[in-house]
Amino acid sequence: VGAKVYRTGAFLVQFGVAQMGLGQYASAEKLLLEAYGIYAHTPGPDPKRKRDCLQAIIDLYETWDAAEKGSEHFSEIAKWRDELVKL
Repeated sequence: VGAKVYRTGAFLVQFGVAQMGLGQYASAEKLLLEAYGIYAHTPGPDPKRKRDCLQAIIDLYETWDAAEKGSEHFSEIAKWRDELVKL
């Protein structure tokens, strides 16, 4: 079960990154947060996937903030950076 769940998480991260590249930030956010939920609640031996997911979330909020001036995603960026540091 774990391997299938992690593959689903990896797919969601890649799809979210692709959506971010297309400027579909809200869609990317939903996908990346779902992937993070998988990684956060499924025990497994690969913390790299969780780190990669967290970095993608941070990149999303930084990109979204740069694209939409005044969107003020600073608190989200800080929150997810704190999660990344905890790993």
